[in-house]
Amino acid sequence: MRKLLALAAATAALGLAAPASAETINLSGSVNQICALTPGTTNVNFGNLGTQGVENPISINYNLYCNVNFDSTFTSTNGRLLNTSVISGAVGPDHSYNGSSTFFAALDYVITPSFGAPVSSTTFTAGQIVDLGSNPPTTLSVALEFDTVELTGGQQLTAGSYSDTITIGITPTGL
Repeated sequence: MRKLLALAAATAALGLAAPASAETINLSGSVNQICALTPGTTNVNFGNLGTQGVENPISINYNLYCNVNFDSTFTSTNGRLLNTSVISGAVGPDHSYNGSSTFFAALDYVITPSFGAPVSSTTFTAGQIVDLGSNPPTTLSVALEFDTVELTGGQQLTAGSYSDTITIGITPTGL
């Protein structure tokens, strides 16, 4: 190739015609699409909730890497911490246990993600389906804070284990 270029340069310098043959070389490469959320942990245990819910928030960290635009969502299986020991249907939409005005078998909690720019952050309850919308490519650390909503007055939680599952969706949308 160097000889061909040298010949073409010499030919041009002498005012001679271009070579009768020339080659074109096409260059290419690719980068795979990557969009991943790597957790520091996948378990949040509030411990003993007490009779009215815990007051101390729990934070966990994630690493987010997306080399394309992406949508992000948060969804909850139960929409709240639900007592897994009670019979299905015994928990009302108001969180009460069998219609009681004192005993509750579900407890609300809030999630506060702290993404930092350029991804938006907002506080929301587990029962909300949150769509943080389209975001640009990014690599950053994400802190998620979980905090139960404390019951007030004479309201009490029924005995048992409480649980919920949060799904964080990261969907690549391209450039």
